[in-house]
Order: sequence, then C-alpha cells, then structure tokens
Amino acid sequence: MGKESLVRSKAALTRRQALARTLFGSGPIRSQMIFVWICVPPIVLYFAAFYLYPVISAISLSLHRWSFMIPEHPFIGLDNYRWVLQDRVFWIALKNTLYFSVFYVILSIGIGLALGVLIYRFKEPFKSVMQTVCFIPVMTSMVVTAQVWELLYMPGYGILNYFLGFFGLGPFLWTASPTQVMPSIIAMSVWKAVGYYMVLFIAGLTAIPRYLYEAAWIDGASRWQTFWKVTLPLLVPTVLFSLVTGSIGAFQVFTQVWVMTDPPGGPGKSSYVLLLQVFDRGFRFYEMGKASAIAFILFVIVMAVTLVQNALLQEGFEY
Repeated sequence: MGKESLVRSKAALTRRQALARTLFGSGPIRSQMIFVWICVPPIVLYFAAFYLYPVISAISLSLHRWSFMIPEHPFIGLDNYRWVLQDRVFWIALKNTLYFSVFYVILSIGIGLALGVLIYRFKEPFKSVMQTVCFIPVMTSMVVTAQVWELLYMPGYGILNYFLGFFGLGPFLWTASPTQVMPSIIAMSVWKAVGYYMVLFIAGLTAIPRYLYEAAWIDGASRWQTFWKVTLPLLVPTVLFSLVTGSIGAFQVFTQVWVMTDPPGGPGKSSYVLLLQVFDRGFRFYEMGKASAIAFILFVIVMAVTLVQNALLQEGFEY
C-alpha cells in the first residue's frame, strides 16, 4: 500500500507540474506568464462589468417598454427602434451631432497638427513652456471650461462682445442664436482639445528620423515640400489615430451643450444632440426603452465610423 500511495502521489505531482507548464510555461517566460495570469483576469472582469454588461443591458432595455412609472416591462421587439426612426427630434439631434463631429474633428486635428509642427521647432525651455500652456485646457474640467466660455459669450456684458465692440462689431448672441450656438460650442470644444492633439503630433514628429530631412534638404526640397513629402506621410498613423479617438469623443458630446445652452439643446433645438435626447427620454420622460434604443443606435454609428477609420489606420501603418 505504501508503494501504491507513493506512485499515486508522484503521478499527481507530475500532472500538476504538466498543468503548471501548460499554464505558465517553463524557463525564462515562466515569470512573464505568471504576471499575465495575475493581471489579465481583473482587466477582463472590469471590461465585462463596466463595458460589456451595460451594452447588453441597453440592448435588452431597448426591446422592452421600460418605464419607471410602470412596474410591468413587456417585451415589444423593435417598436422602440421604429419610434426612434420616425421621430423628427431624433433626426435633428443626429444632424446636429454629425455637424459638431465633422467640424470639431477637422479643426481640432488641423490646428493641433499646425501647433505641433510649430512648437516642435522651438528651442528649450520655450518649447516645454508652450507645450504646458497649450495642454492646460485639456486637463481642465469640461464643466468649468464650459462655464468660463459661457461668461465670455454673455450677450450683454461678456468679455468677447466687449472687445469686439472696439472694432464696431456685435454684440453677438453667441449661444442664444440658432445660427451661432453650434459654432460657438465647437469653438470652445476645439480650444479645449487642441493641446491633446498637439502633444500627439509632437510625439509623432520626435519619432521621425533626422536623416530623412537631411536627405530631402540635400535634394533641394523646400520646407513646404519637406512637410508634404516627408513629415505628413510619416504622420499618417498619428493622424488616423487622432481621427478615431476624436470621432468617438465627438459623437458623445453632451456636457458643453448642457452647460452652455438654455434650455439645453436650444435655442429651437439648434444644438440638440443625441446624448441629450437619450438623457431627456430616460430621465425626463422615464422612457428607458426608447432612451436605450437611441443609445444603441448611437453605439452602432460610432462602431461603424470606428471600423472604417480602423481600416484606414491599418493602411496608414502599412504605408
């Protein structure tokens, strides 16, 4: 019996060792595999709890007539989606969201690229000072930034109208005008985001080998030709990454519209965006099913835009 127990113990130990080698490997990579097995499960759980579960819950809610005022939540299939697609306000909100996203992304990335190229040429310590100054708005709370710009935009005693008055301009209504409110919100949002893209482009410029510029100069290329033939092609991955992240953030515009317009989304729904409609449907009218349907449609739109830009991003890296 003693020999049999010893054989079983050795067999069990061998199986445990084989399992350990399968899970953690052996030799130099063992410590790396142990680190992976320790760190990956919490990340997966975090992703499942805060990203995957909310998406699945939203899809489920969108298929029910879900109201805080009624205890029953009957399954109604795609009725909420039919209502959303027939709702005039949804198409107004979608148009405003697209309007904001297109101009915000183009202006933020364009100005960020120009600032990055300009500041990259500066000498230290002026270069570091300028980077810090331009990046401060990025670190500022969106609520605080929106409130400060709301004061700047005040029609009666705002600083912006005060200075424009010296040139015989204004006063402008800014956020109180249907034609001016969205450009005003875009201007504030671009001002806040430019520093982020500037830092990205400076990082991209730092990674470009110096000898490529020297070769272009030896061939007689001007600064403008060097930018178009050397700098910009090598910044394609950074540009496309900025497009992806900027578009995702732009479609989620909410805070600045909520803070800077009265009523939120006004005047005349000229700045009414999709997330504002999600908020109104869910927390003003207590129609969580319809709110979830709008949110899921927004998710699909953002996903489609991201996939298209991701394909361009991969082509950029191959280029």
